[in-house]
Amino acid sequence: MKKEIWIGLGVVACAGAIAGGVILKNNEFDFIEDRPAEDYSDKIEALWKEELKDKNRYTFCLGEMKINTNHKHPALGFYGQVDYSSKELAVFDGESEKLYIMSRQSDYNYDGVLKQTLGGMVGIDVPVKEHGKLVETYQKNMMPIRIDYSNKFIATDPETENKQWVTVTIGEDVSSGLAHHGCAGIYSLNNTANVDLLVGGQHVIVDRQCNESVMGANYDGSFEYNCNVIEHKQAMEIIEGYKIEEELQNTKSKEVFDNNEEAEVDTAGERRTEDSDNYNSNNSEDVKKEIEQMKLEMKADQTN
Repeated sequence: MKKEIWIGLGVVACAGAIAGGVILKNNEFDFIEDRPAEDYSDKIEALWKEELKDKNRYTFCLGEMKINTNHKHPALGFYGQVDYSSKELAVFDGESEKLYIMSRQSDYNYDGVLKQTLGGMVGIDVPVKEHGKLVETYQKNMMPIRIDYSNKFIATDPETENKQWVTVTIGEDVSSGLAHHGCAGIYSLNNTANVDLLVGGQHVIVDRQCNESVMGANYDGSFEYNCNVIEHKQAMEIIEGYKIEEELQNTKSKEVFDNNEEAEVDTAGERRTEDSDNYNSNNSEDVKKEIEQMKLEMKADQTN
């Protein structure tokens, strides 16, 4: 790996922290009011941004991950197609030789059926739809690893902080859940010609066919990842945009949660009891409408 091509990410130490609400002044101890840790978050972020200006250590790239696979879980009766993508800002640390995800926007869709039998005689295919859109930015010590050059592997689906970001619809039942990995785990890097393009250019390209089993689920399809080098200034503009999108997303998600909490509990704080089946069906439709509206608003924000 040429350092002039990939220069990466490091950990910044924040020195001079005030401990225990005590400072030394004129050889005497003065006690000051304790301050919460979040008071220093802006200063820590400013130090981190300053650190990232080191071109001899850090290089940024704009990446995209794509997973497209068939999925089946015979034991549970699920069969479908996974379409999973992620656009992300990544930074390479020349000291650790790792490519980290600073921020990403993930889109996920699953289209399939749940095969059921009645009395062992009649087969029924219940439609299954899953979709989710998630924007996350990460603090410097929480960034997921996309590629580890020192250990020669690439992660197909680094874990998200939000564990329940996918809306799952099975028949008329709506709930939240995790995305199917599509291509799970990690793949070894390969510098052989026409396999992985990792050095000698201004971008990374990894392309794999995946045919694997994970916890009873079988996947058969493809995994692709590419990342093109960008300048520091452009990277900072992109991450600020992601932060705005994440804030809009979280605000909208809270509104959806609060609205549904209010719908489930009456003014006296007692749960509604009449016609609960019809109510749950109507509530599910409200959730789907809110989620679709959130997706439209976030797409509009991206185009502006």
